[in-house]
Amino acid sequence: MMQAYYDIAHCYIMELKYVHPMVSDAEVEGKSREADGQLKRYSMDKVAGRLCAGTRLHLLKVVFRGAEMVVCEELVE
Repeated sequence: MMQAYYDIAHCYIMELKYVHPMVSDAEVEGKSREADGQLKRYSMDKVAGRLCAGTRLHLLKVVFRGAEMVVCEELVE
């Protein structure tokens, strides 16, 4: 399959989540796991596969508790 942009070596899918400032750590962890599942599904999409062909795909998740960023990770498969 041909790469959409020949000079791009990396592609990114980012999932952003927000939870209320007063939620528990367990609820933050739940949102983080939810983001993992969504990122995995997005990465298996045919369109994403076509657009990212020939590149290294990075799956990134960020979870905010209010204005505080509490999770910022790359999902490693």
